[in-house]
Amino acid sequence: MKRFSGLALLLVALLAVGCGGSDSPAGPGGGGGPIGGGGNSFTATVDGQPFKADVGTIQVTGNTPATRQGTLAISGFQTSTGVGLTLIISFFIGPATQPLGVNTGTNPGGTGSVLMAPDIWMTPLNGHAGFVTVTARTDKRIAGTFNFTSDGILPGIVPASRVVTNGKFDITIDTGLPPLPSGVGSTAIANIGGQPWNAATIVGLHPGAGVFSVNANNTEYSVTLVTSTLVSAGNTYGIPSQMGMTITHVGTTDSWYGGVGADVGSVTISTFDANRLVASFSGTFQPIGTAVGTLTVTGGAINAYLE
Repeated sequence: MKRFSGLALLLVALLAVGCGGSDSPAGPGGGGGPIGGGGNSFTATVDGQPFKADVGTIQVTGNTPATRQGTLAISGFQTSTGVGLTLIISFFIGPATQPLGVNTGTNPGGTGSVLMAPDIWMTPLNGHAGFVTVTARTDKRIAGTFNFTSDGILPGIVPASRVVTNGKFDITIDTGLPPLPSGVGSTAIANIGGQPWNAATIVGLHPGAGVFSVNANNTEYSVTLVTSTLVSAGNTYGIPSQMGMTITHVGTTDSWYGGVGADVGSVTISTFDANRLVASFSGTFQPIGTAVGTLTVTGGAINAYLE
């Protein structure tokens, strides 16, 4: 089985659109095929200017055979302006709205990018750079809408960001789209310090019965949950007496944890098996490192794939 990261898919897609595309796109792992009927469209507004991809450059590529993520790269290029757009999305089995600015290897949703050679702007992994809504997903057709704000991938790029609005795509591949995902992605949300937080990358491990560790992060905060006793679904566990939890402010030495005394929070587990954890969490955490003052976390909810 061939597996390709979101970055690999992006590079393939951008290379294709930058070269003018083809009526027979060769996607990663052989996904995709000839586009159908001349009715395909990929349009948007980029920094206030209209974008309409040349039909011959519009592509949908992905992995064959099926993967857990079912990652697709949707791309197009407007020759007259030299602008290319790419969406890379994962875990769409049908109509849904998911965030852009998340890791396509772990989360539902994906990334958006703007190409104006030689520069590229991409959505940061902040968990809230935009949204993509898939309105149709059959074996041959995908359609939807999108918007996002992307940042230059290299320092000093001018402008520092590009804003894409009013995005729409409606694409039919005569030979069939790449396969649907074979698995379900991971999500984690909370209110941290009074601000909404949506994880962009989530990694969960299940090394043995009754134990797990999960890290969920974006460009603002990294949250780690680790069992310190055997746990099971249908129960609530105290932090720190039965569960360890650490929150780190990304890019700083500021961190917060459960402390060493009485419980300051809790984790309630509703589902826990070999490959899935569903839980809620909250608490008021103690500072460590250079952090000052406690940090309150409310409304925490995680639905994580475990390996």
